[in-house]
Amino acid sequence: MTNNAILYSSAELPENTRFDVWRETFAKEMAGFDMRHCDVRPFYTKASFRALGAVSLATNLSTAMLFDRNQQNIAHDGLDGFALPLCVNGKLEISQGKTRMSMHKDRAALVDFGRALNGGLAPTAPGEHQFQMSLCLPRGEFLHRVPKAECLTMQPFENKEALSLLINYLRMLDRQELEPSADLDRLVGEHVLDLAAFLCGSCSNDDGASGGVRAARKAALTDYIEKHFRQPGLSVADIATALKISKRYLYALLNENNESVTQILNRLRLECAARMLTSPIYRQLSITDIALHSGFNDVSYFYRQFRRRFGETPNDFRSRTQATPSKSIDKPR
Repeated sequence: MTNNAILYSSAELPENTRFDVWRETFAKEMAGFDMRHCDVRPFYTKASFRALGAVSLATNLSTAMLFDRNQQNIAHDGLDGFALPLCVNGKLEISQGKTRMSMHKDRAALVDFGRALNGGLAPTAPGEHQFQMSLCLPRGEFLHRVPKAECLTMQPFENKEALSLLINYLRMLDRQELEPSADLDRLVGEHVLDLAAFLCGSCSNDDGASGGVRAARKAALTDYIEKHFRQPGLSVADIATALKISKRYLYALLNENNESVTQILNRLRLECAARMLTSPIYRQLSITDIALHSGFNDVSYFYRQFRRRFGETPNDFRSRTQATPSKSIDKPR
C-alpha cells in the first residue's frame, strides 16, 4: 500500500482519554460517525484511514461499539456517496430508515452514506475483536458503473467470489509497502470501484479483461501460489480449479509478468530452501528433507535448479552461509 495511511492505535493514547480522543479524531473526522463503546472490556482499537483517489478506505479492529451517522455528521463532512462495509470478522448491524440489516463474517452490503443510519459492531465470541473494512464510494462515479446501485442498498451480497476478490485485493494492498503516489492511488481507487461494481453484479465473470477485476484476480493468483508452493505436484489445473478460473485465463494473467507457473514455483521453492539452508534451526535436516519441505518431489531436479540459481551446490551453499550468516534471509514462510 502507498504510505498515505493515517493510523490510530488505542495503545498509543492516554488510558483515561483514549476513547474520547479516538472518537473525536478518527470516528467523527475520518469515518463520519459518532461512536459509543459498549464492551465490558477496556476500549481497544487499531484503525486506519487512507485515500485512494476518489475512494476512501477505513479499517477498524476493535472491541464492541455502537455507531450513529446523523444529519449533523452528514452536513459536517458533506459525503453523500455509498458506503460499502465489509464484515471480515465479527458481527455488524445497520439500521437505515425502516430497514434493518445484520451481517456476519465475510459479508458486505451497500449503504447510502448520504442518509442517517445507526448500528453496532461486535466480536463473534468473548475475548475476540471484530474487524471491519469500509469503503466510501463517490456517488456519481459508482452510479456510472452501477446505475441501479440505489436499489441495492441494505441487502447483503451473496456473490462470494466477488467479495473474496475484493477483500483479498485490499489485504494485498495493505501488505505491500509502496512509495506514496497520487497516480497509483487513483489507479487503485479505480480498481476498487471496478471490484465494487463486480460485487453488485454489474459485470459478468468474463468481463475482466482489464481494470480492477483482472488486477484482483492477479493478486489472488499470486497469493494462492505463495501459500501453496510447497505442495508437491501443484499444477496449472490445480491452481485454476482453486481460483475458479479457466487455464486459458490463468495463462493470460501470467503472461503479463512473463513468468510461467513452473518458473514461479521454482523461484519460491528455491528461496524457501535457501532460507532453510542458511538457518541453524534446520541444521539437522538433510538436503533431501529440505528439498521435499520446499515443494520439490525430485531431488535431482532440485540440485540442478539450485546450482543454476545460486551457482553452487546446496551443500556448498549451506557451508558457506552458515559460516557467514546472511542478514537478508529469514525463516521459511
